Amino acid sequence: MISLVAKQLVHRISRRTIFPLVRKLFNFNIKGLERVQPGKTYIFAANHQGALDLLALSAIIVPHTNRHLSILTHRNWYYLFYPLFRRWKAVKVNPSNEGGGGAIEKGAELLNKGHNALIFPEASEVGVLRNELLRAFTGVIRLAILSKKTIIPVGIKGSHRAWKFPHPILPQLNNQLLKDPLSLFYFNFSHLVQITFGEEISFSRYYAIDLNKKTEKNRKLLRRLVTELMVKIGKLAGQPYKHDLQYIK
Repeated sequence: MISLVAKQLVHRISRRTIFPLVRKLFNFNIKGLERVQPGKTYIFAANHQGALDLLALSAIIVPHTNRHLSILTHRNWYYLFYPLFRRWKAVKVNPSNEGGGGAIEKGAELLNKGHNALIFPEASEVGVLRNELLRAFTGVIRLAILSKKTIIPVGIKGSHRAWKFPHPILPQLNNQLLKDPLSLFYFNFSHLVQITFGEEISFSRYYAIDLNKKTEKNRKLLRRLVTELMVKIGKLAGQPYKHDLQYIK
């Protein structure tokens, strides 16, 4: 009971302090938010550029929908922000596990309780360094089918330049953190961060599929559906998705 009250309190405080502060500090250009109906439950699937993505989308989606937003996040992020994510009812994802380490089932449970969900199918932010999207995991499609909820694709552009974290600690930048430890805390509040919400996508025709059957047919179907989704996200984000395009030709 105490834990539930604490989570609700932290969520209310976040809505009244953290989210308005994020909206005020950073330079967001938001498009397509009118496509999100406050009375519906959604899975928001976005490309990933950096730590600001989680805060920005939470600060935009939660006040608009007046619903709790459960973030399905990589286990590294989960442990890094554990005190906050635990109270936000975030879901820890292990991408190396086909089912996300139980995250898909947990996410579906929260969706069916009326929460919205946020997921990053790439499960990493390093793709932006190559100006392309990484090959996506199929968990987002599994989540949509299992929960019987629609997906709103979201494109993010420029968030990694507004706040560099965690790019200074990535090996692709040749240990920049060792050269400049304060680089983790560099902010460029004036840099434009564009966030675009696309048209919702329904997977109702696939709800009868038994995802527990690890068949080649199911594997190809999930791969095709996530490829179609990522191509749409790529167009919204201005970054190409170049993987598994043979499935949608």
